[in-house]
Amino acid sequence: MSSPDAQPLTRPPRTNHLPFVVLLGAPAVLLVLLLTLGYRYSSRSPSQNVTMGDRSFVVAVPELLDATKNTGGYDAKAEVLRKTKLARGGRELEYRFAGTRPPWLVSSRIIAELDTAQAQATFTQLAERDLVSPGLSLAPLEMPWGDEAMHGTLQRDGVTVGHYFLGRKGTRVVLYRLEGLVLAPPLSFEAFITPRLVQAETFVP
Repeated sequence: MSSPDAQPLTRPPRTNHLPFVVLLGAPAVLLVLLLTLGYRYSSRSPSQNVTMGDRSFVVAVPELLDATKNTGGYDAKAEVLRKTKLARGGRELEYRFAGTRPPWLVSSRIIAELDTAQAQATFTQLAERDLVSPGLSLAPLEMPWGDEAMHGTLQRDGVTVGHYFLGRKGTRVVLYRLEGLVLAPPLSFEAFITPRLVQAETFVP
């Protein structure tokens, strides 16, 4: 028989604490969410990862110095190589070196458009704007490549100061420009860019 003073047995009151499994899983869910959002953001970003193979498409200063046996004039801080997914579709690879000692400008652009009409428009735009500079002109030379091209030596006030090539083949547009750096025999500008033009045909949008 129970004592009249004994208290009835009751369950302990429920608490609002979350189960241990939920507490453990919350950070994992948050991490997955952040990674998913990061992936979606990066996939929409126009910038693309640059690979070592991308350098085979461009005219770059280190390769020029090696080919001409020149040991000076290279500053890695003046060099930029980037690959971009275009908003209209297609892809562009761009190399630029703007040094001050000596004052060299080396520019390469390889653009893979999605159709020929857009490639023609891109070629026309570059042809009209790229060489707009006081005193700078193009002395044309023949170089059979592609469907349309502008090629020759860059002249500033009648003096040769560099080389230039702008061409289109199908949906590919290629621009190589050297200013302040003149190649002389036995290495010609044409011989130097020919293998890169072959490579440019394989650059994918």
